[in-house]
Parts: sequence; C-alpha cells; structure tokens
Amino acid sequence: MGDYSTAESHNYELPRDAVVLMRVLGEGQFGDVHRGVYRSADGQEQQVAVKTCKTDDDDDMSKLLEEALIMRQFDHPHIIRLVGVCTDSPVYIVMELAQLGEMRAYLQNNQHRLNLLTLLLYAFQLSSAVSYLENKRFVHRDIAARNVLVSEHNVVKLADFGLSRWVEDHSYYKGQCRSRLSSPL
Repeated sequence: MGDYSTAESHNYELPRDAVVLMRVLGEGQFGDVHRGVYRSADGQEQQVAVKTCKTDDDDDMSKLLEEALIMRQFDHPHIIRLVGVCTDSPVYIVMELAQLGEMRAYLQNNQHRLNLLTLLLYAFQLSSAVSYLENKRFVHRDIAARNVLVSEHNVVKLADFGLSRWVEDHSYYKGQCRSRLSSPL
C-alpha cells in the first residue's frame, strides 16, 4: 500500500500554513473534525473538513495516517475525496467538505422534504460506492448513517475509512450482524 515517505505520496503532503481550522464539526475516536479552509499554491481557497489527531501518540497518528492512505486510493463521486495530509504532529487529514453534514441528522431535520424517490437515490448512490470499494477489494466495515455525509440535497457520500480493510484474493470477509433484540433464552 505504501507510506507517506515514498515519492508518490508527496503530492498529498500539504503545508500546514495552507490549512486554517475553523469550528469543530464533530468528535471522533482519535480526534476532532473541523470545518476549515485550504489555500492551494495558486491561491485558490477551498472549504474542507479536517480530521485532527488528539494526541502525539505514535500509534494514534499511525492509525489516522493509515485512513488517509486508504482514502487516497479512491476516486468515486459518492466517496469523500482526500485533499491531502499534514504528517507532522499534530496530524491533519484534509478532505472534501460535505456542506449539509451527517446523514443521520440530515434525515431527522429534513423528513418533511424527503420523499421516497430521494431516499432511493441515496440508497443507489451508497450502493454504487460500496460496489466500487468491493471492486477495489476493500471492505468499509462501518457503514452507518453517521458515516454517510450529505454534500447536496440529492448527493450523499460515504466517509470514515478508519476501519476499512483490504481483502486479499485468497481470503474472505465474514461480517457480524449486531442485533438489538435479545434472545429469550
């Protein structure tokens, strides 16, 4: 898969002073996700989401960078795009910003304007993202409304690849279904 010391990865390394953190959008296992602005070398500004590492722990930083290594392999209209990383501590993963936020909250706050056709469109978009991942031999392992982002009213994108794994040709992935119902026995 590679690492951030290889030549091919240098185009993903961003200068820290080109990334400005703004308000916190959410909190994750390893750090917070901020709304931010990325200013490219040619002076263009882009609204972004920035996942930051909470600690200087090498293991936590490594796990965060592993997520970026996974994300940089994907190019799909319904998967959040990696913009780049700042690998010096504190580690930043700079990603495309989904303006309308987390799908779970969006569904709750907009149930009056969401019709069946829109919900089917979301299901189709997510299934195309999952099919793309399967073709690249990746398993997301945490598909949930909290990991789906709404970039426009008619566009959703899969995010949070922290638990994703590459599946080798000779192996298979066996999922586990978590039921909320308890057995009467």
